[in-house]
Amino acid sequence: MKSSRRSRAILASILTFAVLAPVSALSTSGVATATDGIFVGVAARQIVFENTAPAHVILGALASRSTGAAFSGQTGTGPYTITGPGGYTFETDRNYAGGDPENMNESEVRANSSTAFTRPATTDADCTDTAGVVVSGCVFLQSSGNIVGPNSGSFGSIFGPEVWTEKFTVTEASEVAFRYRVVGTGDDYEMYAYLVDVGTNDYDAGDHTIVAHVRGKNQPWKFLTGSIPAAGTYRFRFVNGTYDFSGGFFVGSNTYLDPSFWVGKRNTIAMDSITDKVRGDADQTFPIAAKATSAGPVFFTVDPATAARCAVGTATRDSDGTSRAPVTVKASGTNGQCTIFAQSANFGEYVPAPQIFRNFNVCASNLADGGGHSISGTVAEGERLEFNIGTITSCGDNYNVLVQWQRCINYACAADGDFETVASFTKSGMSTDTDAKGRLGLSGALVSYKLRVKMTVTDGDNTVVYNSGLVGPVLAVERTTSVAGPVSEPKPFVLPSGDTPRVEPGKAVAYEGGAPVVLTSEPVTVGGVQSVKLGGTSAGGGRFEMTIGGDCPTCAVTQSNTGEEVLGMEQAAAVRVGGYGFGPSSQVNVFVSSTTRLIGFFKADGDGAFLGSVKVPNDLPRGNHTIQVSGFTADNVIRSVSVGITVAKATPKACRVVKRKGKKPVTVCPKKTTKKVTKKK
Repeated sequence: MKSSRRSRAILASILTFAVLAPVSALSTSGVATATDGIFVGVAARQIVFENTAPAHVILGALASRSTGAAFSGQTGTGPYTITGPGGYTFETDRNYAGGDPENMNESEVRANSSTAFTRPATTDADCTDTAGVVVSGCVFLQSSGNIVGPNSGSFGSIFGPEVWTEKFTVTEASEVAFRYRVVGTGDDYEMYAYLVDVGTNDYDAGDHTIVAHVRGKNQPWKFLTGSIPAAGTYRFRFVNGTYDFSGGFFVGSNTYLDPSFWVGKRNTIAMDSITDKVRGDADQTFPIAAKATSAGPVFFTVDPATAARCAVGTATRDSDGTSRAPVTVKASGTNGQCTIFAQSANFGEYVPAPQIFRNFNVCASNLADGGGHSISGTVAEGERLEFNIGTITSCGDNYNVLVQWQRCINYACAADGDFETVASFTKSGMSTDTDAKGRLGLSGALVSYKLRVKMTVTDGDNTVVYNSGLVGPVLAVERTTSVAGPVSEPKPFVLPSGDTPRVEPGKAVAYEGGAPVVLTSEPVTVGGVQSVKLGGTSAGGGRFEMTIGGDCPTCAVTQSNTGEEVLGMEQAAAVRVGGYGFGPSSQVNVFVSSTTRLIGFFKADGDGAFLGSVKVPNDLPRGNHTIQVSGFTADNVIRSVSVGITVAKATPKACRVVKRKGKKPVTVCPKKTTKKVTKKK
């Protein structure tokens, strides 16, 4: 932004640039009030703002956080923290994740349709801060109107008006702080604040560094800070903007800027979290405390949206600089969240600290068991049981659930001492999570034992324990077989969803006890059959290998464009399967999916190895399918390998010569289907 000095008039009202006064220049009384250094800047010198005419501002590449890219996520329960591409963050009052999906993207700068950019005069009400003090001479930046679409993928924004300071010089790396307020009108606001390195040229646009970028609906007076990286000459640029939250092209916001900003040492506030509170029949009061790096006063306020539930009293400051205040939970309030803001103004050599907040929940009751627990499944070896956690009610979501599957170690099962834990898992913050389940695979080690679940829920202050009734005993299941047929109905390995693994051609997966195992793969030829050799090592160190290949005219192992070994078969083809890593004399089953069905089984030898052939079903549809080989290890843990295959149409059979005892050989060919043609008379 370049123009001549002569073309710029000087605004009658000025923006103060405060180089901070010594501590002795500020009040050091014990009460942190609005006149005790809170929101009152002590100006060492004044920097004049240019009389920039209010206008539409074209930021171009400087609007680097308004590109339409997707946000990485949103956290918090209000105020919310948005994380953008590359990791930048900003705090907002708007729950962008709770509305149109476009709002979880950066905005995109749109063309102007009818948006007006003005700098209206202000009133005392416009400029009164949260402490009730009038911010004298605050600057009012206003935009209102319409933008041009489209609104596809992300919603639009437009910028203007803006304000610049004259140049100022610092002799070392420093911190800059400013304060603003926004009242949403037509839609949300979006603003940029830049530090501009101008060198020796008063009006050179210079190199821009983003000090702040924020988007939201409404914002009471709030300090924001940024870093000046090195000594030099700079200007401060504040750009107002508005964002089309509703997607209807109507935009507008009213932004107020404190006419003072500060340069000095970095200042932050340390404050402990606040535990959740149970609302009683009478008001309840508890203390909070915070301390600024500067040891200056900290001023506490309540978010107006939560003021019906809680209130904060006047703060006092200890001799070490710790500020303390009472917070009251109102008996007449409703259940929900309370938000306490903490701010600290410039003090001594320190700039104002950026605002922080602490949330806590106000509830009607403490942690409680809401019931709905259940155990489901077949209590037999090789099966799986599920425990449904049911419903937990709490004051907030800050609690942990520990589920312990326990077996009874004697016949009586009368006390906690008669149980030992065989499996456990934890889960955090599962308020009303009825889908949360604790699963237990029933191995041979659990045969003949009775089982129960012990659930322990804690939130730091309270503990709830639930003990289920007994199930069992766990029944033994015979799993070995002869070639003639299985002893029990074979069952494939299934995922927690209840489905068998489905694998694309060229890929393979393995599981042991439900846990995934990393596989290696290589093409091999076994007995003239092109095959794929798969191998893996379980977490316990057990090694297994599996070789699968198709024996048919078109069966082959080919390489995909991505370098994967694709196993091709056809309908009615023989599938050669072999490997090791199962229990001695155990049953090994072979299944094919998409619709899962058993196509064969084998009996492993005394070393857990097997080799044989099964057949691709004649009616298996052409296309992509999955072959699963599964069985149990010597430790009674289910092990499965699933590999993706392609299935083509069966190759027509060729004619063959059949020898007959005492008779001449005959040639037999597949029957051909012919269509009888009737000639018309």
